Amino acid sequence: MKKFITTLAILAVAAGSAIAQVSVGGGYLNSTKTQGNVKANAQGFYAGIGYNYSLAPGLTLSPGLYYSNLTSKDANSVSIWGINASSEITEKEHYLTLPVNLNYGLTLVPGALRLFVYGGPSLQYCLSSKTTTSGQIAGWGGTSDHDNLKANGSTYTPFDVLIGGGVGVDISNMIRVNAGYNYGILDRDSSDNTVLHRAGWHLGVSFLF
Repeated sequence: MKKFITTLAILAVAAGSAIAQVSVGGGYLNSTKTQGNVKANAQGFYAGIGYNYSLAPGLTLSPGLYYSNLTSKDANSVSIWGINASSEITEKEHYLTLPVNLNYGLTLVPGALRLFVYGGPSLQYCLSSKTTTSGQIAGWGGTSDHDNLKANGSTYTPFDVLIGGGVGVDISNMIRVNAGYNYGILDRDSSDNTVLHRAGWHLGVSFLF
């Protein structure tokens, strides 16, 4: 019993003395939605906060919370017998993402340059997904909106689990530049007719405190 209590005390001291570093930043997102044989590309940005907890020399645990926005557009136009017709479909989505990564790095120049790799799972929730369709024929047109999550009969689900990783560099222990890739392992379409996955890459910059 005494050894058990001593072990707990040592772990508590180690946990309390672990170095915690905050990062705040954001960056560019490029995401592809694949549904059956159909692919749609979306672009956007993300921003949020992360924490880096030292576990061992060179190894950190890096949870965070990030907001992201994605927009995709598909525009078409035709002209038949001098009559012009056009259509545009725009999809906008908003997400909250909770990554939990392991980060392992090597210090190349003490206090100036650290190179690292990271990887792990991320929990993601779609806050909003809406599609706007607009069209014009001979100067006459209209617009309609569709809520992909809340519309009656919708099979589009908001939850996803991402698996990914990437590489990065810390500069002067103040600036972090990273690039990575994530793949959504859950089927976002609850129907039995098709399978829908999202995957994409990101490039970001964070400030370390």
